[in-house]
Amino acid sequence: MTGQDGVGDRGTRNYWLAPVSGGKSQKTEIAALLTQNKISPYRFNADWRGQTLLFTAGLTVWGLDLPVGSLRPVNLRKITTGTAGLSGVHGTYTRFVFSSGPTPTTFGPFR
Repeated sequence: MTGQDGVGDRGTRNYWLAPVSGGKSQKTEIAALLTQNKISPYRFNADWRGQTLLFTAGLTVWGLDLPVGSLRPVNLRKITTGTAGLSGVHGTYTRFVFSSGPTPTTFGPFR
């Protein structure tokens, strides 16, 4: 799941593991890895499958793995690129679908 580091702290976003059986959530190092690799951790579509996270950022579908028992992601990789903005990725890193089209530059109210 995603969330801010603190209540009302809109300047941060992190990715957390929440136990299905209940208990305390743990912050992962996914946002730090993305920032380090100049990928915005704030605007992308993602799909978890097992230990793998697929996500789109701009013209690229990316993948990374979060091994069981670890909060540190590994194996950040470009899976494919396009010529227009990509979004809505779903599937596994070997078989997936996504949409492609103009990337909106601003977000506003629906009319």
